[in-house]
Amino acid sequence: MKQQYLFRLTVLPFLIFLLSLITLDTFAQTQDKIYTTEETTISGGAEFNIMLQEAIRNGNVDKFIYSGNFTSPTPNSLNTVTTFDGFDYDDNPIFNGGISFIPPDPSGVGGLDRVIAVVNTMIECRDTTGILLWQDDLAGFFTSLTPTTFTFDPKVIYDQYENRFVVVDLEIFEVASGTDPGNISRIFLAVSKTSTPATATSTDWWYTAIDAKEVIGGADHWADYPGFAIDEEAVYVTANMFSHVDGIFGGTRLWIIDKGVAGGFYGGGAATVTGGWDFPGLTGGSAGTHQPAHVFGSTGVATGVGTFLVKYSGLTTGGPGGTEAIQVIRVDDPLGSPTFVGPEFVSMGDIEDLGGVFGFPALPDAPQLGSGTEIEVNDRRTLHAVWRNNSLWLTTTINPNSGPGIRTNNCSLGSA
Repeated sequence: MKQQYLFRLTVLPFLIFLLSLITLDTFAQTQDKIYTTEETTISGGAEFNIMLQEAIRNGNVDKFIYSGNFTSPTPNSLNTVTTFDGFDYDDNPIFNGGISFIPPDPSGVGGLDRVIAVVNTMIECRDTTGILLWQDDLAGFFTSLTPTTFTFDPKVIYDQYENRFVVVDLEIFEVASGTDPGNISRIFLAVSKTSTPATATSTDWWYTAIDAKEVIGGADHWADYPGFAIDEEAVYVTANMFSHVDGIFGGTRLWIIDKGVAGGFYGGGAATVTGGWDFPGLTGGSAGTHQPAHVFGSTGVATGVGTFLVKYSGLTTGGPGGTEAIQVIRVDDPLGSPTFVGPEFVSMGDIEDLGGVFGFPALPDAPQLGSGTEIEVNDRRTLHAVWRNNSLWLTTTINPNSGPGIRTNNCSLGSA
């Protein structure tokens, strides 16, 4: 049985470790510790999108047309202030030509008086009582950016500094392996003009797109599974990179977007974007899924500091008796000449039987309230990270040695 694992990491100045990269998934922290990590794989949303594109090209899209009714699970009995239904599985075909998308990849956030949620491949807005204000497919939402095909892996966050909603979504289109001008990878971003967007149109939103196609090892690579966060001055997007058609993992990248409240992205002007930074390669760290920390606090982390890029993915010295760790890389001077400090490895103790004789076994499916159908939780990638009150928090899914339950760890990031 698995759990959502919440780590609390007290933030102090960094103690920088010198690392020697051995392979993409195996690397040394110091001479006496070698960490391994589970393989980085393509997200379910991207896999579905690629299969759908192939079916469209071959005239076999009928197998993606859903005919029937989805039976919702019984509502749970959690002690919540307000509970209301969001997206229904049957909503997607209405907006997307009869096609139903899996996995849903739900993401949602509350603002001052409304809640915005996204799934593959829709967006909706409700007030805090659950009344639907507007709903659209994501290709329609981003229509001003002329999407080539259906999008995937959307996320939405609320920028508490500017009282805006911010949405990210991805696009991939494949023509050939190697390099080909027809290969496409784009990151779509939208920011609401106010805290109360009344429509899913340019009346209430500003939009921008980032060309995320990167040539790595002589081949085009596309961006998958975005990490997404803000601080007081910037928006951060991370992604795992996979080669077009072949689907070979090629590393991890970061893009930094200046908010530009006065005339930039947030102000309706041209967005200023830097990236994609190969921050694991620049620091000697481990590539793979990283989440940038969503920063809280009126002045951010500290003068000259942006955010932290956080990875778990089963990072371990190997079992039996080995220890698992969190990798943390700090982003400095994000809107000037970005530099990356670290990586720092924060030991979590022996929390899972991983590595060594155990290998990296798949996580068992998770039970859900109100249904006998279990949920596939995929791998151990970091799901979310937050910096608040001088502490760094993250969530991930593990299969703990000590049995199911929610746990919190508090540890120092080291000192210079």
